[in-house]
Amino acid sequence: MKQISRNSRILNIHNKNLDGVICSMILEKVYSNITSIETTIYKIDSILLELDYSKYDYVILTDVHPQKQKNLYISEKIILFDHQQTIICYNDPVKMHYVIPNKCSAITVKRFVEKYYGIDFAYMDDFIEIVNDYDLYELLFKESCWLNDLLLFKHSRIEFRERFKDFLIYFTDDERKWLNERSVRVKKAYESLEVYELSINGCVIILNEFINEISTMLLTMNGYNIVIVKNNNNNSCSIRSNYKNIDIGEMLRILKIGDGYQNSAGMLIKNDDEFKKNIELIEQYLTKNGGKYDKRKNISNDCNL
Repeated sequence: MKQISRNSRILNIHNKNLDGVICSMILEKVYSNITSIETTIYKIDSILLELDYSKYDYVILTDVHPQKQKNLYISEKIILFDHQQTIICYNDPVKMHYVIPNKCSAITVKRFVEKYYGIDFAYMDDFIEIVNDYDLYELLFKESCWLNDLLLFKHSRIEFRERFKDFLIYFTDDERKWLNERSVRVKKAYESLEVYELSINGCVIILNEFINEISTMLLTMNGYNIVIVKNNNNNSCSIRSNYKNIDIGEMLRILKIGDGYQNSAGMLIKNDDEFKKNIELIEQYLTKNGGKYDKRKNISNDCNL
């Protein structure tokens, strides 16, 4: 195992999502000379290939991994903390590449630094439990969605880090007012939504905002098993599900059209033809692998996707 001084020159490359940001905040409590940059799984390979490793003692990847496993071995300085079941083959403790499924990366990062340095970060536990709830998309706590919304839509990254630097879960009057106003807007968007049903118990919607909130409403209030959201603003597609026996991130990886987690995943799309083709592949996969079939009319062909 590598001997990592807390004064080492650390580069933390983390996912831009909630789990990735919290991982970075934990590491900033540990290392005095750390630089953090955020990215996505679609860009991390090129970053690793182009990085000047001489500038850093260690490069720590948190909640983000290269698409090509060989890129983890570009440098001995690379350390990995991730949790996707689909990359369990990346797990290599000898190289300090840790892939621990079924819990967010922040849990693994916290436990690692506690054991490695003898630090007590127990005060972070409640906060990280909320992060885990959102990252695994279990949504047992309303605070997890609130925290995610504040990160993505209200606070800047710098403001969010400063605001929650003590890892305490509470919301100011201003934040609660903003969340309530956002909730009203979400309800209006939901009520005016056009839903295109699939041959399985799922649907497609075209939406540029409130993606997580409305997806959750369709899964819980409308009884769908999977919701596919096409965002015309950035040629992306978000997928949310409540399947217990199907990992939709693994599904997209097998189909070679995207990546993600058990109940939350995504894919990039070049055009409508590619999107329609991907939808067909998803329907075929879910039908074959136990996706529930619903007898409601399939009107997906009526949608100008």
